[in-house]
Amino acid sequence: MGELPKVLAIVGPTAVGKTAVGIRAAKELNGEIISADARQLFRGMNVGTAKPSKEELQTVPHHLIDILDPGEYFSAGIYAEMGHEVILDIISRGKLPIIVGGSGLYFRALVDGLFTGDSRSDEVRKSISGEIKKSGVNAAYERLLKIDEEYAKLISRNDEMRISRALEVYEITGKTLSESFAEQNDEPRLNTLIFGLRMERKLLVSRIEERVEKMIATGLVEEVKQLLDAGHREDLLKIPTIGYNEVISFIDGEIDETKMLNDMKVNSRRYAKRQMTWFKKDERINWIDMDLVDDAAKVVITAWRDKNSI
Repeated sequence: MGELPKVLAIVGPTAVGKTAVGIRAAKELNGEIISADARQLFRGMNVGTAKPSKEELQTVPHHLIDILDPGEYFSAGIYAEMGHEVILDIISRGKLPIIVGGSGLYFRALVDGLFTGDSRSDEVRKSISGEIKKSGVNAAYERLLKIDEEYAKLISRNDEMRISRALEVYEITGKTLSESFAEQNDEPRLNTLIFGLRMERKLLVSRIEERVEKMIATGLVEEVKQLLDAGHREDLLKIPTIGYNEVISFIDGEIDETKMLNDMKVNSRRYAKRQMTWFKKDERINWIDMDLVDDAAKVVITAWRDKNSI
Protein backbone atom coordinates (compact mmCIF):
# COMPACT_ATOMS: atom_id res chain seq x y z
CA MET A 1 0.00 0.00 0.00
CA GLY A 2 1.26 3.48 -0.88
CA GLU A 3 1.27 6.46 1.44
CA LEU A 4 -2.23 7.40 2.58
CA PRO A 5 -3.55 10.84 1.57
CA LYS A 6 -2.88 13.41 4.30
CA VAL A 7 -5.98 15.24 5.47
CA LEU A 8 -6.83 17.71 8.22
CA ALA A 9 -10.25 17.50 9.90
CA ILE A 10 -12.17 19.85 12.19
CA VAL A 11 -15.31 18.46 13.85
CA GLY A 12 -17.60 19.25 16.74
CA PRO A 13 -21.16 20.20 17.71
CA THR A 14 -23.32 22.82 16.07
CA ALA A 15 -22.51 26.50 16.76
CA VAL A 16 -19.09 25.74 18.28
CA GLY A 17 -17.19 27.70 15.63
CA LYS A 18 -15.99 25.09 13.11
CA THR A 19 -16.53 27.23 10.00
CA ALA A 20 -14.32 30.11 11.13
CA VAL A 21 -11.52 27.82 12.28
CA GLY A 22 -11.71 25.80 9.07
CA ILE A 23 -11.54 28.85 6.81
CA ARG A 24 -8.60 30.32 8.72
CA ALA A 25 -6.73 27.00 8.53
CA ALA A 26 -7.45 26.72 4.81
CA LYS A 27 -6.14 30.22 4.13
CA GLU A 28 -2.90 29.68 6.04
CA LEU A 29 -2.25 26.08 4.96
CA ASN A 30 -3.18 26.46 1.27
CA GLY A 31 -6.21 24.26 1.79
CA GLU A 32 -9.67 23.61 0.41
CA ILE A 33 -12.66 22.64 2.55
CA ILE A 34 -14.80 19.52 2.20
CA SER A 35 -18.08 19.96 4.05
CA ALA A 36 -19.05 17.10 6.36
CA ASP A 37 -22.57 18.35 6.91
CA ALA A 38 -25.39 16.12 5.68
CA ARG A 39 -27.79 19.05 5.21
CA GLN A 40 -25.50 21.58 3.52
CA LEU A 41 -25.54 19.25 0.52
CA PHE A 42 -29.00 20.55 -0.42
CA ARG A 43 -29.64 23.63 -2.51
CA GLY A 44 -31.98 26.22 -1.07
CA MET A 45 -31.34 25.15 2.52
CA ASN A 46 -28.96 27.96 3.44
CA VAL A 47 -30.06 29.88 6.50
CA GLY A 48 -31.31 26.86 8.43
CA THR A 49 -28.15 24.80 7.87
CA ALA A 50 -25.79 27.69 8.73
CA LYS A 51 -24.01 27.35 5.41
CA PRO A 52 -20.92 29.48 5.01
CA SER A 53 -21.83 32.91 3.64
CA LYS A 54 -21.17 33.88 0.02
CA GLU A 55 -18.15 35.84 1.24
CA GLU A 56 -16.81 32.84 3.15
CA LEU A 57 -17.37 30.54 0.17
CA GLN A 58 -15.38 32.95 -1.97
CA THR A 59 -12.54 33.16 0.53
CA VAL A 60 -11.47 29.53 0.05
CA PRO A 61 -12.85 26.76 -2.20
CA HIS A 62 -15.57 24.61 -0.61
CA HIS A 63 -16.74 21.20 -1.80
CA LEU A 64 -19.89 19.07 -1.32
CA ILE A 65 -22.14 22.05 -0.68
CA ASP A 66 -25.22 22.75 -2.84
CA ILE A 67 -24.91 19.61 -4.95
CA LEU A 68 -28.46 18.23 -4.53
CA ASP A 69 -32.06 19.34 -4.62
CA PRO A 70 -34.10 18.43 -1.52
CA GLY A 71 -35.57 15.01 -2.12
CA GLU A 72 -32.71 13.63 -4.22
CA TYR A 73 -31.46 10.30 -2.88
CA PHE A 74 -28.12 10.41 -1.12
CA SER A 75 -26.32 8.33 1.49
CA ALA A 76 -23.21 8.30 3.63
CA GLY A 77 -21.70 5.74 1.26
CA ILE A 78 -22.22 7.95 -1.80
CA TYR A 79 -20.88 10.92 0.15
CA ALA A 80 -17.76 8.96 1.10
CA GLU A 81 -16.98 8.04 -2.50
CA MET A 82 -17.56 11.56 -3.77
CA GLY A 83 -15.54 13.01 -0.91
CA HIS A 84 -12.64 10.65 -1.53
CA GLU A 85 -12.51 11.73 -5.17
CA VAL A 86 -12.53 15.38 -4.09
CA ILE A 87 -9.68 14.74 -1.65
CA LEU A 88 -7.51 13.11 -4.30
CA ASP A 89 -8.22 16.00 -6.69
CA ILE A 90 -7.29 18.60 -4.08
CA ILE A 91 -4.04 16.79 -3.31
CA SER A 92 -3.24 16.46 -7.03
CA ARG A 93 -3.31 20.25 -7.24
CA GLY A 94 -0.83 20.59 -4.39
CA LYS A 95 -3.36 21.72 -1.81
CA LEU A 96 -4.47 20.44 1.60
CA PRO A 97 -7.91 18.80 2.00
CA ILE A 98 -9.63 20.04 5.18
CA ILE A 99 -12.79 18.24 6.30
CA VAL A 100 -15.08 20.52 8.33
CA GLY A 101 -18.42 19.52 9.79
CA GLY A 102 -20.54 17.94 12.46
CA SER A 103 -22.28 15.00 10.76
CA GLY A 104 -20.63 12.09 12.54
CA LEU A 105 -21.84 9.36 10.19
CA TYR A 106 -20.71 11.20 7.07
CA PHE A 107 -17.37 12.07 8.63
CA ARG A 108 -16.76 8.46 9.62
CA ALA A 109 -17.77 7.22 6.19
CA LEU A 110 -15.29 9.54 4.50
CA VAL A 111 -12.37 8.93 6.85
CA ASP A 112 -12.83 5.21 7.57
CA GLY A 113 -15.13 3.97 4.83
CA LEU A 114 -18.36 2.08 5.45
CA PHE A 115 -18.96 -1.62 5.86
CA THR A 116 -19.29 -3.50 2.59
CA GLY A 117 -21.84 -6.09 1.56
CA ASP A 118 -25.18 -6.44 -0.17
CA SER A 119 -27.37 -4.36 2.12
CA ARG A 120 -29.77 -2.62 -0.27
CA SER A 121 -33.15 -3.79 -1.47
CA ASP A 122 -35.82 -1.72 -3.20
CA GLU A 123 -38.43 -4.21 -2.02
CA VAL A 124 -37.40 -3.98 1.63
CA ARG A 125 -37.14 -0.19 1.44
CA LYS A 126 -40.65 0.09 -0.02
CA SER A 127 -41.97 -2.22 2.70
CA ILE A 128 -40.44 -0.07 5.44
CA SER A 129 -41.73 3.10 3.78
CA GLY A 130 -45.23 1.62 3.71
CA GLU A 131 -44.94 0.68 7.37
CA ILE A 132 -43.96 4.25 8.26
CA LYS A 133 -46.84 5.71 6.28
CA LYS A 134 -49.24 3.38 8.10
CA SER A 135 -47.92 3.56 11.66
CA GLY A 136 -45.79 6.72 11.69
CA VAL A 137 -42.09 7.45 11.96
CA ASN A 138 -42.21 7.36 15.77
CA ALA A 139 -43.30 3.72 15.73
CA ALA A 140 -40.44 2.92 13.35
CA TYR A 141 -38.01 4.67 15.68
CA GLU A 142 -39.29 2.70 18.67
CA ARG A 143 -38.75 -0.48 16.67
CA LEU A 144 -35.19 0.58 15.85
CA LEU A 145 -34.59 1.45 19.49
CA LYS A 146 -35.34 -2.18 20.42
CA ILE A 147 -33.17 -3.54 17.61
CA ASP A 148 -30.19 -1.15 17.79
CA GLU A 149 -30.38 1.15 20.79
CA GLU A 150 -26.79 2.37 20.34
CA TYR A 151 -27.37 3.74 16.85
CA ALA A 152 -30.93 4.92 17.55
CA LYS A 153 -29.69 7.21 20.31
CA LEU A 154 -27.31 8.90 17.87
CA ILE A 155 -30.07 10.06 15.53
CA SER A 156 -33.28 12.02 15.79
CA ARG A 157 -36.50 10.06 16.34
CA ASN A 158 -37.91 12.04 13.39
CA ASP A 159 -35.09 11.19 10.96
CA GLU A 160 -37.09 8.97 8.63
CA MET A 161 -34.25 8.55 6.15
CA ARG A 162 -31.73 7.18 8.68
CA ILE A 163 -34.30 5.15 10.59
CA SER A 164 -35.38 3.51 7.35
CA ARG A 165 -31.81 2.79 6.32
CA ALA A 166 -30.97 1.19 9.68
CA LEU A 167 -34.06 -1.04 9.53
CA GLU A 168 -33.27 -1.94 5.92
CA VAL A 169 -29.73 -3.07 6.79
CA TYR A 170 -31.04 -5.13 9.71
CA GLU A 171 -33.73 -6.86 7.66
CA ILE A 172 -31.32 -7.73 4.84
CA THR A 173 -28.21 -8.70 6.80
CA GLY A 174 -29.57 -9.68 10.20
CA LYS A 175 -27.04 -7.30 11.74
CA THR A 176 -27.55 -3.89 13.27
CA LEU A 177 -25.73 -0.86 11.91
CA SER A 178 -23.76 -0.70 15.15
CA GLU A 179 -22.59 -4.28 14.63
CA SER A 180 -21.76 -3.59 11.00
CA PHE A 181 -19.70 -0.52 11.91
CA ALA A 182 -17.79 -2.53 14.51
CA GLU A 183 -16.99 -5.26 11.99
CA GLN A 184 -15.90 -2.98 9.16
CA ASN A 185 -12.33 -3.01 7.89
CA ASP A 186 -10.14 -1.18 10.38
CA GLU A 187 -7.63 -0.24 7.70
CA PRO A 188 -7.90 3.56 7.29
CA ARG A 189 -8.43 5.23 3.93
CA LEU A 190 -6.80 8.51 4.95
CA ASN A 191 -3.99 9.77 7.15
CA THR A 192 -6.12 12.22 9.11
CA LEU A 193 -5.16 14.66 11.85
CA ILE A 194 -8.46 15.31 13.60
CA PHE A 195 -9.33 18.22 15.86
CA GLY A 196 -12.57 18.48 17.79
CA LEU A 197 -13.91 21.81 19.00
CA ARG A 198 -15.91 21.88 22.22
CA MET A 199 -16.86 24.33 24.95
CA GLU A 200 -18.51 24.51 28.33
CA ARG A 201 -22.14 23.54 27.94
CA LYS A 202 -23.70 26.77 29.21
CA LEU A 203 -21.65 28.78 26.73
CA LEU A 204 -22.51 26.43 23.87
CA VAL A 205 -26.21 26.62 24.75
CA SER A 206 -25.99 30.41 24.68
CA ARG A 207 -24.33 30.32 21.24
CA ILE A 208 -26.94 27.86 19.96
CA GLU A 209 -29.79 30.08 21.12
CA GLU A 210 -28.18 33.16 19.56
CA ARG A 211 -27.79 31.26 16.28
CA VAL A 212 -31.46 30.24 16.29
CA GLU A 213 -32.58 33.83 16.81
CA LYS A 214 -30.22 34.99 14.06
CA MET A 215 -31.65 32.39 11.65
CA ILE A 216 -35.15 33.75 12.14
CA ALA A 217 -33.93 37.34 11.89
CA THR A 218 -32.06 36.65 8.64
CA GLY A 219 -34.89 34.97 6.77
CA LEU A 220 -35.39 31.32 7.72
CA VAL A 221 -39.19 31.62 7.54
CA GLU A 222 -38.95 33.12 4.05
CA GLU A 223 -36.50 30.39 3.01
CA VAL A 224 -38.89 27.65 4.15
CA LYS A 225 -41.79 29.31 2.34
CA GLN A 226 -39.77 29.28 -0.89
CA LEU A 227 -38.98 25.58 -0.45
CA LEU A 228 -42.65 24.79 0.20
CA ASP A 229 -43.69 26.80 -2.85
CA ALA A 230 -41.18 24.77 -4.88
CA GLY A 231 -42.94 21.55 -3.81
CA HIS A 232 -40.47 20.31 -1.21
CA ARG A 233 -42.79 19.86 1.78
CA GLU A 234 -42.52 16.05 1.86
CA ASP A 235 -38.79 16.21 1.12
CA LEU A 236 -38.19 18.45 4.13
CA LEU A 237 -40.22 16.18 6.38
CA LYS A 238 -38.24 13.11 5.26
CA ILE A 239 -34.88 14.75 5.99
CA PRO A 240 -35.79 16.45 9.26
CA THR A 241 -33.49 19.41 9.76
CA ILE A 242 -33.76 21.52 12.88
CA GLY A 243 -35.49 24.76 12.05
CA TYR A 244 -37.31 23.66 8.92
CA ASN A 245 -39.90 21.40 10.54
CA GLU A 246 -40.53 23.89 13.33
CA VAL A 247 -41.01 26.70 10.80
CA ILE A 248 -43.38 24.52 8.75
CA SER A 249 -45.50 24.01 11.89
CA PHE A 250 -45.46 27.80 12.42
CA ILE A 251 -46.44 28.51 8.81
CA ASP A 252 -49.25 25.94 9.07
CA GLY A 253 -50.58 27.71 12.16
CA GLU A 254 -49.95 24.74 14.45
CA ILE A 255 -47.64 26.72 16.77
CA ASP A 256 -46.94 30.39 17.44
CA GLU A 257 -43.60 32.18 16.97
CA THR A 258 -42.60 31.82 20.62
CA LYS A 259 -43.05 28.05 20.56
CA MET A 260 -41.29 27.83 17.19
CA LEU A 261 -38.22 29.55 18.62
CA ASN A 262 -38.31 27.49 21.80
CA ASP A 263 -38.64 24.20 19.90
CA MET A 264 -35.74 25.14 17.63
CA LYS A 265 -33.54 25.91 20.63
CA VAL A 266 -34.46 22.71 22.47
CA ASN A 267 -33.97 20.53 19.40
CA SER A 268 -30.66 22.22 18.58
CA ARG A 269 -29.39 21.54 22.10
CA ARG A 270 -30.40 17.90 21.81
CA TYR A 271 -28.68 17.65 18.43
CA ALA A 272 -25.45 19.09 19.86
CA LYS A 273 -25.59 16.48 22.61
CA ARG A 274 -25.98 13.66 20.04
CA GLN A 275 -23.07 15.05 18.05
CA MET A 276 -20.81 15.04 21.10
CA THR A 277 -21.92 11.52 22.00
CA TRP A 278 -20.82 10.39 18.55
CA PHE A 279 -17.47 12.21 18.47
CA LYS A 280 -16.49 11.32 22.04
CA LYS A 281 -16.18 7.70 20.91
CA ASP A 282 -13.39 8.58 18.47
CA GLU A 283 -10.12 8.41 20.40
CA ARG A 284 -8.19 9.95 17.52
CA ILE A 285 -9.73 13.36 18.08
CA ASN A 286 -7.52 16.08 19.61
CA TRP A 287 -9.93 18.23 21.59
CA ILE A 288 -9.67 22.02 21.78
CA ASP A 289 -11.65 23.80 24.49
CA MET A 290 -12.91 26.91 22.73
CA ASP A 291 -13.68 28.68 26.01
CA LEU A 292 -10.13 28.14 27.28
CA VAL A 293 -8.07 28.77 24.13
CA ASP A 294 -7.66 32.27 22.72
CA ASP A 295 -6.95 31.17 19.14
CA ALA A 296 -8.16 27.68 18.22
CA ALA A 297 -7.21 28.13 14.57
CA LYS A 298 -3.62 28.85 15.54
CA VAL A 299 -3.54 25.63 17.61
CA VAL A 300 -4.75 23.63 14.60
CA ILE A 301 -2.37 25.31 12.14
CA THR A 302 0.66 24.96 14.42
CA ALA A 303 -0.07 21.28 15.13
CA TRP A 304 -0.44 20.49 11.42
CA ARG A 305 2.85 22.24 10.59
CA ASP A 306 4.66 20.51 13.44
CA LYS A 307 3.42 17.10 12.38
CA ASN A 308 4.23 17.61 8.72
CA SER A 309 7.40 19.69 9.10
CA ILE A 310 6.06 22.52 7.02
